[in-house]
Amino acid sequence: MGALDAASIVAGTAIGGGFLALPAIIAPVGYLPSLCGLVGIWALLTASAVALVEAAGHVLSSPG
Repeated sequence: MGALDAASIVAGTAIGGGFLALPAIIAPVGYLPSLCGLVGIWALLTASAVALVEAAGHVLSSPG
């Protein structure tokens, strides 16, 4: 897996359709809670993308 592939996975995960819809859904809560929620969800999405890239890299580099 190349760096471009890994970057594409991370970007696709971080900028998904659900993430783009979240501001409209949580806007009535207020600015600060919405910002905290979006940052928290971004962190979880980024962590899951990094885990996916590491797992895919490990599988592709293992002999067999």
